[in-house]
Amino acid sequence: MDIRHIVGLLLAALAATNTAWLILYHARGQQVEALKARLAELNQTLEKLADQAKSLDEENTRLLLQLEQARKNYEKLLDLLRQADTATKAALIEILAKLNNSITDLYIYVASHTYYTPMVKALYRPGQVADKVYEILGVPVYRPGAWQDDMKKLYNWTIKNIQYAPDHHFAALRSISYVNIEGKRYIDGFEVDITDNYIQEPVETLLRGAGDCEDMAILLSSMYSIYLHGVGDAWVLCLLAKDFNHCMSIAHIKPNATYVLADPSVGFYTTSSDLRTALDQWLSFIGVRWDDLNRAIVFNGKVFHEGTPADTINFIERLVR
Repeated sequence: MDIRHIVGLLLAALAATNTAWLILYHARGQQVEALKARLAELNQTLEKLADQAKSLDEENTRLLLQLEQARKNYEKLLDLLRQADTATKAALIEILAKLNNSITDLYIYVASHTYYTPMVKALYRPGQVADKVYEILGVPVYRPGAWQDDMKKLYNWTIKNIQYAPDHHFAALRSISYVNIEGKRYIDGFEVDITDNYIQEPVETLLRGAGDCEDMAILLSSMYSIYLHGVGDAWVLCLLAKDFNHCMSIAHIKPNATYVLADPSVGFYTTSSDLRTALDQWLSFIGVRWDDLNRAIVFNGKVFHEGTPADTINFIERLVR
């Protein structure tokens, strides 16, 4: 092989190498430009979210101020009523009755969405998810030979389609007092507060595609209630401690004498013939001890019970007997 042939091969190899480097450089440049475009897009999204957060905060502030002004005006009306003559009192009582009804409706709505009281039962609405259960399973109710797969499918659908999101601030009314006027009971006064807890109905969680632990538990338990259709029942169980509040879904299938404990917010699912065994597994999974817990609440659309964890477990076990 002569020198000219060798040089030709070297030049060809060098040309191929240069071409490869040019292709690689061009591809890397495209990647860099694509990354810059993505970062610019993300920056615009963050700016929009910041504007929305500011708008929501301003709207919440306006709402709180309006509620505070309404509270002051209501108290003024009560003072006028106490000092009014008979003719004026009749007109004022008519106005007061309408305001009293509006404030009562607002209080019921706020309290049921904010606090774990018996009013939370109103948020447990299986009827809102009947179509969704049929959409997920292709069948509307319990199937004896397929219930394990069906219950797990409802749990998996919740994990896949409902994103965990912390609660937003929510205006609340508290410390409501009452007074008797002309033989009828009227609100005498209340305080305006703000809370960081908001409990969603199933339809709210479906529409938003997001919620925290109790929102996911209410949704999943409602779907379980629809699916079981009388051959079992489902509840939301909330375990509470000083620095720990968490809710999950519990169902019981009577023909199989089996509990399903599902917590889509942390990715835990188990079945057991014994509720305490299932709860032991769940507590071990999340790293919480029984001794850390001091209160528990269980509810669905029919029952509400609050007590110690042991007492609440006994309550559930009595329900399924």
